[in-house]
Parts: sequence; C-alpha cells; structure tokens
Amino acid sequence: MNSQIRLTVYAAVATLATASALAAVFAGGSWIGPVLGAIVAVAVGTLATRWSPLPSALEAPVAALFVLGWIDLLYARSEAYLGVIPNGSAMHQLARVARAGFDDIRHLPSPVPTHHGVVLIATVGVAAVALLVDLLVVAVRRAVLAGLPLLGLFTVCAVTAKHGAGIGPFILGAAGYAALLFAEHREHVSRWGSATAGALHNTPGGWPARSAAARAPAAVGRRIGIAVIGVGAVMPLVVPGLHGGVHGGGSNRNGDSSVLTINPIVSIADDLRSTADTPILRYTTHQATPEYLRLTSLDVYDTATSTFSAAKLEAPAQARVRGALPGVPAGPTATTTDVSVGPIQLRWLPITRDTTSVHVDGDWRYDANTGTVFSASDDTQNLSYQFTSSPRQPTRRQLSTVSASFDTSKLAGDLLLGHISPAVIALTRHVIRHATTPYQKAVAIQAFLTSSPFTYSTNIPADNSGHALAHFLLHTHRGFCQQYAAAMAVMARIALIPSRVAVGFTRGEQQPDGTWVVTTHDAHAWPELYFAGYGWVPFEPTPRNDGQVLTPSYTLPASSAGNGGGAHPNDTRSGKQQGKSGQRAGGLPKGLRGGSNGSGQSQGSSSSAGPVIGGVIGGLVVIALIGPGLSRLVVRRRRRRRMRDPVTGSAAAWAELRASALDVGLSWDEGRSPRELAHQVGAALAATAGSGDALARICRREEQSRYAAAAPPADGSVGRDLDLIRRALRGRQSRWGRIRAVLLPRSVVMSVVGEVQKFAGRAAELPGRVADRLPLRALRVGRGAG
Repeated sequence: MNSQIRLTVYAAVATLATASALAAVFAGGSWIGPVLGAIVAVAVGTLATRWSPLPSALEAPVAALFVLGWIDLLYARSEAYLGVIPNGSAMHQLARVARAGFDDIRHLPSPVPTHHGVVLIATVGVAAVALLVDLLVVAVRRAVLAGLPLLGLFTVCAVTAKHGAGIGPFILGAAGYAALLFAEHREHVSRWGSATAGALHNTPGGWPARSAAARAPAAVGRRIGIAVIGVGAVMPLVVPGLHGGVHGGGSNRNGDSSVLTINPIVSIADDLRSTADTPILRYTTHQATPEYLRLTSLDVYDTATSTFSAAKLEAPAQARVRGALPGVPAGPTATTTDVSVGPIQLRWLPITRDTTSVHVDGDWRYDANTGTVFSASDDTQNLSYQFTSSPRQPTRRQLSTVSASFDTSKLAGDLLLGHISPAVIALTRHVIRHATTPYQKAVAIQAFLTSSPFTYSTNIPADNSGHALAHFLLHTHRGFCQQYAAAMAVMARIALIPSRVAVGFTRGEQQPDGTWVVTTHDAHAWPELYFAGYGWVPFEPTPRNDGQVLTPSYTLPASSAGNGGGAHPNDTRSGKQQGKSGQRAGGLPKGLRGGSNGSGQSQGSSSSAGPVIGGVIGGLVVIALIGPGLSRLVVRRRRRRRMRDPVTGSAAAWAELRASALDVGLSWDEGRSPRELAHQVGAALAATAGSGDALARICRREEQSRYAAAAPPADGSVGRDLDLIRRALRGRQSRWGRIRAVLLPRSVVMSVVGEVQKFAGRAAELPGRVADRLPLRALRVGRGAG
C-alpha cells in the first residue's frame, strides 16, 4: 500500500469516526449506510483521479460526481440514467427530497427520525467534510489543518443533539484525528529511511545505553495522544461546572413557551409494523363507546415526501392548563376520564377532541389553533391526569347547510398543497363530480377511499418520495391510516375544503375490570375537515376492519346511518356499507385507473430548483474544465508583453519556457543551470526545423541576463522562438497529451497547488506566531530570593 492510498484510508476513517456523532442527532441507524457510502465515494473518486492521467485539480470535481452518483442511487434511482447518472428529473427529485429535509430541520428537534431529506443533507455535509479532509491530508500534506473540518462536523452534531454528542463519538473522533496525524508523521519520517540501531541505543561516547532510555518519538506521541483523549473525556465528569462537557445540557424546565414537535406520524408507521404490542396507557371512563385519544394535528403538507407534519406550537404562560381550557365552552353533558400513562415520553397530552378541562401536574399549555395540550419541559412518562369532555357532534343535516363561500383567509395554511400530480387532481374532481356542497364532497371522498379496491395493510414498503400519494391512489390502493388520512386531507384541499391530519390513538381494548388499555398497535391518524360554524370535524377514511376505528355517523351516506349524531363503530360491516355506496375505482375513466406514468407527476409539476442546481453544477464543471486553459492563455499573453521590456524580457521568456516544459510533463529543477535545463528540454523536442536553434537562443539570453554585466537587448523574435519550441514539444505528445496540455496545463495546476501549500503552511504557523507575540511576562515565575 503506497502512501497515497494509506493516507486516503486514514482520512476516510477519521471522517467516519467523527461522523459517529450523528448517532446523537438521529433516532435510528438508517443514516449509517448513506454516510458511509458517501465517504467511500469521496475516497474512491480522489484515488481514481490520482491514478489516472488527469491533473490533481480534478480530484474535487471527480469526487463530487461520485458522491452525486451515490445519492442518485439512494434517492433518485428511478429518475437517473442507469440509476446513478444525474439528469434533469433526478435533480428535480433530489431537490424535492432536500427541501423536505430542510423543512424537517426547521420543525423537528433532535433526535430526528431518519427521513430521506434529513439523511440526504447529512450525507452531503459529511461528504464535503470527507473531501476537504482528504485534500488537506493527501494533496496539501497538512494533516494538522484537517482537524478544523473534523471539529466543525463534531461541533455541529454536539450542538444539534439534545444531550450533546456523548463520550463515545468524542473518543472515536479524537482517536481518528490522532491516528491521522500519526500516519502523516510516519510518511514524513519514512522518507528519511530507517534509523540505525547505534543512533538509537548508543551514547556519543560509545557506551551502550539502555533501550528504555531512548523511546521512539512516535511511541511517545501515541502515549501523549491517548492521555489527552482520556483527559478530555474524563475532565467534564469530575470538574464542577463542566458536567455538560461533550454530553450537552438537559432541557430547561423554565425556558421558552414553545416546543418544536417531532412528526408523530412517523412513529405510527413503526408502531403498526412492529410485532410487539406494548401497552401505552390505561384509562377509565363512563362513555360506552370512548372516542379517539387525540395528540395533535398536522397542518403542513410536503409534496416532496407526500406527508403531513406539525407546525411549531407556541403558547404563552396564560395558556397554562389549570382546569378549564381557555376558550372552550362546556357542553350540556360531561364525562370524566382518568388516565395513567406508562413509560412513554410524549410532549402531547392524549385527550379527546371534545375535552373542556384538564387537571394535570407540570407546565402543560393549550394551543387553541390545533386543539393540543403540550409541554416544552414535561412529558407523559408515568403521568396520571384527568380530563373532562362534552361530546358535541354535528348532524348530517347541519353540515349539509354549510356553504362553500365562507371566509377562509384565516385557514389559508390549511388549503396549501404545492405541486400536486395532475392525475390526482383529475381523480379528485371525478370523485366529487356529483357533489354540490363541501359536506357532500367530503362524504364522497371518504366513501371512495373505503370502497374497493382499497384495502388496509401495514405490510407496505416505506415511501417518502413525492410520488407516494399518486402511487397509493392510482396504483397500489394499499396502505394504513397514514396513507388514507393524508390522501383524504389532500383531496379535500383540492376540493377547497380546509383540512389537516390528526394523530393519536384509537380507543383500545376494554378489560374485564372495565378499564381501557391502549397499546402501540392502537396508534392512528385521521383527517379533520373545517366547516364554518362547527369547526374542525373528524372523518374516518381508513378501511380498518378490526373494530378499532370509529366512523362518525354524520360522515356516512344517508342510506347507511340514521340522521342523528354520535359515533358508529367501524367494524367489518361499516367498511362494506361505505364500499357499496361509494365511488368504485372500477367505474373511473381508464386514465384515472393507473393510466398516468409511474411517477404520477407531470413535467410541469416540478419545482424550478432542479434546473438551478443542475445549472450550478454544470457551470462548476465547465469552469473546472476550461478554467486552467484560459488561465494559461492569459498568462502567456501577459508574458509576451513583458518580453518587449529589456529589464523583464529574459525572465518572462525563461518562465514561459519552463511552463511549456511542465505542460508536456517534463520535470524542472530550479537548482540546475540554464544550459542543463535547455539540454533536458532539447532531448524532448520533436524533429522540427529551427527548434534547436530557438532553444539555444532562449538559453543564451537567460545566461546573459543572469551572469553578464548588462541585460540583453529586447528582441521581438523571442515570442516566435517560444512558439516554435512549444510546437516541437507537443509534436512528440499523444493526442490526449496535446489536449491535456491545452485544457489542463500542468504548469497552472502546479501553481495552484503551490499557492495552497503556502497558504496551508502559513495557517499552520499562525498559532505559533500568535503565541510568540502574546505578553507572557505575567505567566513567568519570578526568580525572587527565597
């Protein structure tokens, strides 16, 4: 293994060790594969460039293309050519996933679920760090500076994570960085050869010294590094005031009144798919048919992932729950429910939709817009509380009188959709084609989703792409409450009915002692539609046939239920009743039964972010390809102007000869004389008439400029001599060599690398220079008498 491969591997390992801090940011390990693949892609891309005839300036662009191919394979496989080659559609898809990730970053606290968007952003960020570390270690040979991007990555994770990054990632990251330094040190030392035994074990006087008295510097460095890592990990635990350390701080129980809520619909999918049926809470109530226990509502729809998410909850101190909920009137009848929660930590309090008062210990506050009781400092773990509810459900006749012309300005956010597949829009319009009022449209949408061929199933693959909704409605027709609730909410918004998705639990199972037990399998989501004068009204489109879901009677067609209010248990009978009276997919036009393309998206529904990103990447690639050649051309013309000056003419001509030699791959040792260098160049010239004489004239001018008393006079033929030499040098090159000399001249690449090395050297020396200038007199111990 040569030094480049060894240092590349060490740089990748150091980046991966530092990226282990992401474990504190994500709730799950699905990020490991994408991040590890991105680090490997960077290493493979840079190594492939170093082994190829490409100049080193292309290491970063090639590595970036490898990473782009990797994320195409992960998140835009169906759009990219061969699954990895980016195109316009793939860039659109990546842009949608990235937007979803940025939305999650704004709305979700850590640890965040491993949504595709957040993992994509983390993968790109770690890949950028890996590339920077690789270039600093292998190309610039300044492993010390590689600690800056590694420290930045660890700091971002430590600050973002709720309880810090933890001791484990700190030790791993520090150990990876130390190993990187040792590897670079070994490469430097190995260039000088192996030390002799006498140099290590004999004293200057010839007397043998004990081997223990002459430890190798590397061994000492390893011991110092291990000691420093150990001190850094232990000190925050034993020193008062530093207990936060790399662990981070706890939550502030007297802090802000708002809390960034995790999207609870993500855990619903995991709970329903899990084979373990874990009890969550137990409650007692006098209701014969308990209602759903509601946590919160999701108002923000993301077309990139086809999911709803919660907005930021805010409530002032005046909204603290101390009994009656502010602004919620009590009904004519009241039912009290006592709840005991198990070891589950929720920031929302499970209550029913019609709750009027809550008695609970802790700082719990009420958000009237979402009907949520939440806390920024407390949770439900082992919590006992009591709430009172007054059931008040409208009738079909009341909802039928609601007009579509009411003011929706305050509900504009609950009508937002973004770019929806035209096929989904056409399907919705077909479903509601016979409806004239908002209520009739809502009933028609619910009946459509509970009819054949829609079936309830939790055994479906996870799909967070922008095509998931279209696939569900037009192709698969299989899903669980998450798909059905989101689909009805979107279709309602298309029908201009404000909608959102509520999340919580079904009523659970009644026990022999009369109590009700709710488990993880009772996690549920359902849509809520807004009707003027009646507020948010729940619907139930999920065709779940286990007797757990409750279909309110006012949401059923007149032939399926009476005219009263109340709730109707949706067992196997209710699903069939809705199916008979609802719209059937078989009666839809052929174009709405899966006649759209596989993505369910039209070309016009894509965002403009994709072309912008593609244009930026394309522009960078073009600059990387033509930039060095243009720079070489500009420098050559500038030197031609300087050749007319008797003072600078010889130096400019000699510099141009050096650049021409480097461009064709010749070496150039500044310590050699002009005649020796000219002889080296002459050996590489093609058999071109006059090229040898032109080279001799250039050499004589340089010798006269260096050693003669007077500078040679200006000569207009110098430029022609250099052109003749350059053509002769390229005459012995292959076609690829000539193209590379024009587009990617080696002289420009070496100049850029040299400047980067100079800058890195100055940056590495900066701490020492600053320390030398510090006033350290106050830190010196005086030599007083005593």
